[in-house]
Amino acid sequence: MGPENLLEQEVLIAKVRDLASRDERLVAALMYGSFAMSEGDHLSDIEFYLYFGAPLDRVDRRRWLEPIGSIELHYVNEFGTDTAIFANAIRGEFHFEPATSIPSVARWDNAWFPSQNAAIVLDRTGELTRTLAPFAQEPPAKDSRTTAEFVSRSLTNWTLMGANLLNRGESAGALALLGRVHVDALKAARMIEGSTVHWLSPSRHLEDDISPESYERFRTCTAALAEPGLRAAYVATWRWARELMDVLAARHELALPHGLLSQIDERVSSPIHRRVLASDDALGSQSRVTPRDGSSEA
Repeated sequence: MGPENLLEQEVLIAKVRDLASRDERLVAALMYGSFAMSEGDHLSDIEFYLYFGAPLDRVDRRRWLEPIGSIELHYVNEFGTDTAIFANAIRGEFHFEPATSIPSVARWDNAWFPSQNAAIVLDRTGELTRTLAPFAQEPPAKDSRTTAEFVSRSLTNWTLMGANLLNRGESAGALALLGRVHVDALKAARMIEGSTVHWLSPSRHLEDDISPESYERFRTCTAALAEPGLRAAYVATWRWARELMDVLAARHELALPHGLLSQIDERVSSPIHRRVLASDDALGSQSRVTPRDGSSEA
Protein backbone atom coordinates (compact mmCIF):
# COMPACT_ATOMS: atom_id res chain seq x y z
CA MET A 1 0.00 0.00 0.00
CA GLY A 2 1.43 3.36 -1.04
CA PRO A 3 1.70 6.29 1.39
CA GLU A 4 -1.15 8.04 -0.40
CA ASN A 5 -3.48 5.19 0.59
CA LEU A 6 -2.56 5.14 4.29
CA LEU A 7 -4.88 6.41 6.95
CA GLU A 8 -3.55 9.42 8.83
CA GLN A 9 -3.37 7.23 11.93
CA GLU A 10 -1.17 4.75 10.08
CA VAL A 11 1.20 7.56 9.15
CA LEU A 12 1.44 8.55 12.84
CA ILE A 13 1.97 4.90 13.84
CA ALA A 14 4.87 4.67 11.38
CA LYS A 15 6.41 7.74 12.99
CA VAL A 16 6.09 6.17 16.45
CA ARG A 17 7.87 3.06 15.15
CA ASP A 18 10.67 5.21 13.74
CA LEU A 19 11.03 7.25 16.94
CA ALA A 20 11.07 4.10 19.04
CA SER A 21 13.78 2.47 16.96
CA ARG A 22 16.01 5.57 17.13
CA ASP A 23 15.63 6.26 20.86
CA GLU A 24 18.21 4.10 22.62
CA ARG A 25 16.57 4.84 25.96
CA LEU A 26 13.56 2.83 24.85
CA VAL A 27 13.77 -0.90 25.59
CA ALA A 28 10.40 -1.99 24.18
CA ALA A 29 7.16 -0.60 22.80
CA LEU A 30 3.73 -2.14 22.42
CA MET A 31 0.75 -0.99 20.38
CA TYR A 32 -2.74 -1.93 21.55
CA GLY A 33 -6.27 -0.98 20.60
CA SER A 34 -7.97 -0.94 17.22
CA PHE A 35 -4.90 -0.95 15.00
CA ALA A 36 -3.26 -3.79 16.93
CA MET A 37 -6.49 -5.73 16.40
CA SER A 38 -6.57 -4.88 12.67
CA GLU A 39 -9.81 -2.96 13.19
CA GLY A 40 -8.59 0.62 12.92
CA ASP A 41 -10.36 3.17 10.77
CA HIS A 42 -10.25 6.93 10.20
CA LEU A 43 -11.91 7.59 13.57
CA SER A 44 -9.76 5.26 15.67
CA ASP A 45 -7.24 6.25 18.33
CA ILE A 46 -3.59 5.24 18.37
CA GLU A 47 -2.41 3.67 21.64
CA PHE A 48 0.99 2.59 22.93
CA TYR A 49 2.96 1.39 25.91
CA LEU A 50 6.52 2.77 25.87
CA TYR A 51 9.02 0.97 28.13
CA PHE A 52 12.12 3.00 29.00
CA GLY A 53 15.38 1.80 30.46
CA ALA A 54 16.25 5.37 31.45
CA PRO A 55 14.60 6.95 34.50
CA LEU A 56 11.23 8.38 33.47
CA ASP A 57 11.95 11.69 35.19
CA ARG A 58 14.60 12.24 32.51
CA VAL A 59 12.10 11.75 29.68
CA ASP A 60 10.37 14.92 28.47
CA ARG A 61 7.12 13.31 27.42
CA ARG A 62 5.71 16.22 25.44
CA ARG A 63 8.98 16.61 23.56
CA TRP A 64 9.07 12.87 22.84
CA LEU A 65 5.61 13.07 21.28
CA GLU A 66 6.11 16.21 19.20
CA PRO A 67 7.89 14.55 16.23
CA ILE A 68 4.88 12.28 15.73
CA GLY A 69 2.70 15.16 14.57
CA SER A 70 1.33 18.59 15.37
CA ILE A 71 -0.10 18.40 18.90
CA GLU A 72 -3.28 20.39 19.51
CA LEU A 73 -3.68 19.24 23.11
CA HIS A 74 -1.57 17.26 25.56
CA TYR A 75 -2.24 16.33 29.19
CA VAL A 76 -1.95 13.48 31.64
CA ASN A 77 -5.41 12.02 32.18
CA GLU A 78 -6.94 10.71 35.39
CA PHE A 79 -5.35 7.28 34.82
CA GLY A 80 -1.86 8.72 34.54
CA THR A 81 -1.74 8.23 30.77
CA ASP A 82 -0.30 10.86 28.46
CA THR A 83 -3.07 11.83 26.07
CA ALA A 84 -2.30 13.76 22.89
CA ILE A 85 -4.72 15.06 20.30
CA PHE A 86 -2.98 15.54 16.97
CA ALA A 87 -4.04 17.48 13.90
CA ASN A 88 -7.40 16.48 12.43
CA ALA A 89 -8.57 15.48 15.92
CA ILE A 90 -6.73 12.17 16.09
CA ARG A 91 -6.41 10.92 19.66
CA GLY A 92 -3.34 9.16 20.98
CA GLU A 93 -2.73 7.53 24.35
CA PHE A 94 0.83 6.86 25.47
CA HIS A 95 1.81 4.98 28.61
CA PHE A 96 5.36 5.93 29.59
CA GLU A 97 6.54 3.01 31.72
CA PRO A 98 9.84 1.76 33.16
CA ALA A 99 11.22 -1.34 31.44
CA THR A 100 10.98 -3.13 34.77
CA SER A 101 7.17 -3.14 34.39
CA ILE A 102 7.22 -5.34 31.26
CA PRO A 103 6.49 -8.50 33.34
CA SER A 104 3.21 -6.90 34.48
CA VAL A 105 1.85 -7.45 30.96
CA ALA A 106 1.50 -11.12 31.90
CA ARG A 107 -1.19 -10.12 34.42
CA TRP A 108 -3.42 -8.32 31.92
CA ASP A 109 -6.94 -9.72 32.15
CA ASN A 110 -8.86 -10.69 29.02
CA ALA A 111 -6.10 -9.45 26.70
CA TRP A 112 -5.41 -11.03 23.33
CA PHE A 113 -3.87 -10.02 19.99
CA PRO A 114 -4.31 -11.55 16.53
CA SER A 115 -0.53 -11.63 16.21
CA GLN A 116 2.55 -10.43 18.03
CA ASN A 117 3.76 -8.67 14.92
CA ALA A 118 0.76 -6.37 14.97
CA ALA A 119 1.30 -5.43 18.60
CA ILE A 120 5.06 -5.28 19.15
CA VAL A 121 6.62 -2.05 17.94
CA LEU A 122 10.06 -2.61 19.46
CA ASP A 123 11.71 -5.26 21.60
CA ARG A 124 15.45 -4.90 22.10
CA THR A 125 15.78 -7.69 24.68
CA GLY A 126 13.07 -10.16 23.66
CA GLU A 127 11.37 -9.90 27.06
CA LEU A 128 8.21 -8.26 25.72
CA THR A 129 7.91 -10.91 22.98
CA ARG A 130 8.17 -13.72 25.52
CA THR A 131 5.72 -12.04 27.88
CA LEU A 132 3.19 -11.35 25.13
CA ALA A 133 3.36 -14.82 23.58
CA PRO A 134 0.36 -16.27 25.50
CA PHE A 135 -1.84 -13.41 24.25
CA ALA A 136 -1.20 -14.07 20.56
CA GLN A 137 -4.23 -16.30 20.09
CA GLU A 138 -7.86 -16.53 19.16
CA PRO A 139 -10.20 -14.62 21.50
CA PRO A 140 -10.39 -16.50 24.81
CA ALA A 141 -13.65 -18.29 25.53
CA LYS A 142 -15.93 -16.36 27.86
CA ASP A 143 -18.94 -18.62 28.25
CA SER A 144 -17.78 -20.18 31.50
CA ARG A 145 -19.45 -20.74 34.85
CA THR A 146 -17.11 -18.30 36.60
CA THR A 147 -17.75 -15.52 34.10
CA ALA A 148 -21.50 -16.15 34.03
CA GLU A 149 -21.65 -15.94 37.81
CA PHE A 150 -19.61 -12.72 37.88
CA VAL A 151 -21.72 -11.03 35.20
CA SER A 152 -24.96 -12.07 36.93
CA ARG A 153 -23.79 -10.70 40.25
CA SER A 154 -22.66 -7.46 38.63
CA LEU A 155 -26.02 -7.02 36.92
CA THR A 156 -27.76 -7.48 40.25
CA ASN A 157 -25.47 -5.15 42.16
CA TRP A 158 -25.38 -2.24 39.72
CA THR A 159 -29.10 -2.41 38.94
CA LEU A 160 -29.93 -2.13 42.64
CA MET A 161 -27.60 0.82 43.05
CA GLY A 162 -29.07 2.56 40.00
CA ALA A 163 -32.63 1.93 41.16
CA ASN A 164 -31.80 3.42 44.55
CA LEU A 165 -30.51 6.57 42.87
CA LEU A 166 -33.60 6.76 40.68
CA ASN A 167 -35.94 6.33 43.63
CA ARG A 168 -34.08 9.02 45.55
CA GLY A 169 -34.74 11.40 42.68
CA GLU A 170 -31.11 11.51 41.48
CA SER A 171 -31.93 11.04 37.83
CA ALA A 172 -28.55 12.20 36.53
CA GLY A 173 -26.72 9.67 38.68
CA ALA A 174 -29.18 6.94 37.74
CA LEU A 175 -28.69 7.64 34.05
CA ALA A 176 -24.90 7.48 34.41
CA LEU A 177 -25.12 4.18 36.28
CA LEU A 178 -27.53 2.72 33.74
CA GLY A 179 -24.63 2.71 31.31
CA ARG A 180 -22.68 0.54 33.75
CA VAL A 181 -25.59 -1.89 33.94
CA HIS A 182 -25.65 -2.02 30.14
CA VAL A 183 -22.01 -3.14 30.07
CA ASP A 184 -22.89 -6.32 31.96
CA ALA A 185 -26.15 -6.86 30.09
CA LEU A 186 -24.29 -6.73 26.78
CA LYS A 187 -21.63 -9.09 28.08
CA ALA A 188 -24.35 -11.54 29.10
CA ALA A 189 -25.99 -11.25 25.67
CA ARG A 190 -22.65 -11.78 23.95
CA MET A 191 -21.96 -14.87 26.06
CA ILE A 192 -25.30 -16.38 25.15
CA GLU A 193 -24.91 -15.62 21.43
CA GLY A 194 -21.25 -16.67 21.29
CA SER A 195 -20.03 -13.25 20.17
CA THR A 196 -17.34 -12.28 22.68
CA VAL A 197 -14.58 -10.90 20.44
CA HIS A 198 -15.26 -7.39 21.72
CA TRP A 199 -15.57 -8.45 25.34
CA LEU A 200 -13.64 -5.56 26.89
CA SER A 201 -15.80 -3.00 25.08
CA PRO A 202 -19.08 -4.87 24.65
CA SER A 203 -20.84 -2.04 22.81
CA ARG A 204 -18.15 -2.02 20.10
CA HIS A 205 -19.51 -3.09 16.70
CA LEU A 206 -22.68 -4.10 18.49
CA GLU A 207 -24.75 -3.42 15.38
CA ASP A 208 -22.92 -6.25 13.59
CA ASP A 209 -21.98 -8.53 16.48
CA ILE A 210 -25.32 -9.50 18.01
CA SER A 211 -28.66 -10.58 16.61
CA PRO A 212 -31.20 -7.98 15.44
CA GLU A 213 -33.53 -9.18 18.20
CA SER A 214 -30.96 -8.55 20.94
CA TYR A 215 -30.02 -5.21 19.43
CA GLU A 216 -33.66 -4.17 19.52
CA ARG A 217 -33.93 -5.28 23.15
CA PHE A 218 -30.93 -3.12 23.96
CA ARG A 219 -32.48 -0.15 22.17
CA THR A 220 -35.51 -0.32 24.46
CA CYS A 221 -33.12 -0.17 27.45
CA THR A 222 -31.79 3.29 26.58
CA ALA A 223 -33.17 6.63 27.75
CA ALA A 224 -32.68 10.36 27.98
CA LEU A 225 -32.51 12.32 31.24
CA ALA A 226 -36.23 12.39 32.04
CA GLU A 227 -37.87 10.43 34.84
CA PRO A 228 -40.68 8.62 32.93
CA GLY A 229 -38.41 7.45 30.14
CA LEU A 230 -35.54 6.70 32.50
CA ARG A 231 -37.80 4.58 34.68
CA ALA A 232 -39.00 2.68 31.62
CA ALA A 233 -35.39 2.09 30.56
CA TYR A 234 -34.54 0.65 33.99
CA VAL A 235 -37.59 -1.61 33.87
CA ALA A 236 -36.69 -2.80 30.35
CA THR A 237 -33.03 -3.30 31.26
CA TRP A 238 -33.83 -5.27 34.40
CA ARG A 239 -36.42 -7.40 32.62
CA TRP A 240 -33.84 -8.26 29.95
CA ALA A 241 -31.18 -8.84 32.60
CA ARG A 242 -33.46 -11.28 34.43
CA GLU A 243 -33.98 -13.23 31.20
CA LEU A 244 -30.26 -13.27 30.43
CA MET A 245 -29.39 -14.39 33.95
CA ASP A 246 -31.96 -17.18 33.75
CA VAL A 247 -30.35 -18.49 30.56
CA LEU A 248 -26.86 -18.33 32.05
CA ALA A 249 -28.04 -19.93 35.29
CA ALA A 250 -29.60 -22.85 33.42
CA ARG A 251 -26.56 -23.25 31.18
CA HIS A 252 -24.03 -23.21 34.03
CA GLU A 253 -26.13 -24.49 36.94
CA LEU A 254 -25.96 -21.25 38.88
CA ALA A 255 -28.03 -20.58 41.98
CA LEU A 256 -29.55 -17.13 41.62
CA PRO A 257 -30.63 -15.16 44.74
CA HIS A 258 -34.32 -15.13 43.82
CA GLY A 259 -35.44 -13.39 46.99
CA LEU A 260 -33.09 -10.48 46.31
CA LEU A 261 -34.05 -10.40 42.64
CA SER A 262 -37.72 -10.05 43.62
CA GLN A 263 -36.87 -7.14 45.88
CA ILE A 264 -35.06 -5.47 42.99
CA ASP A 265 -38.12 -6.10 40.78
CA GLU A 266 -40.10 -3.94 43.20
CA ARG A 267 -37.34 -1.36 43.63
CA VAL A 268 -36.95 -0.86 39.90
CA SER A 269 -40.65 -0.57 39.12
CA SER A 270 -41.82 1.47 42.12
CA PRO A 271 -41.12 5.22 42.29
CA ILE A 272 -40.97 5.13 46.10
CA HIS A 273 -38.93 8.35 46.23
CA ARG A 274 -42.13 10.34 45.69
CA ARG A 275 -43.46 9.27 49.08
CA VAL A 276 -40.14 10.04 50.73
CA LEU A 277 -39.84 13.46 49.12
CA ALA A 278 -43.43 14.29 50.03
CA SER A 279 -42.65 13.39 53.64
CA ASP A 280 -39.50 15.53 53.57
CA ASP A 281 -41.45 18.49 52.14
CA ALA A 282 -44.04 18.20 54.88
CA LEU A 283 -41.35 18.12 57.53
CA GLY A 284 -39.58 21.07 55.92
CA SER A 285 -42.75 23.19 55.93
CA GLN A 286 -43.04 22.68 59.69
CA SER A 287 -39.47 23.75 60.39
CA ARG A 288 -39.02 26.81 58.19
CA VAL A 289 -36.89 29.53 59.75
CA THR A 290 -38.72 32.76 60.63
CA PRO A 291 -36.50 35.77 59.82
CA ARG A 292 -36.05 38.54 62.40
CA ASP A 293 -38.46 40.79 60.53
CA GLY A 294 -41.21 38.27 61.20
CA SER A 295 -41.79 37.34 57.54
CA SER A 296 -41.94 33.71 56.51
CA GLU A 297 -38.85 32.56 54.61
CA ALA A 298 -39.71 31.10 51.22
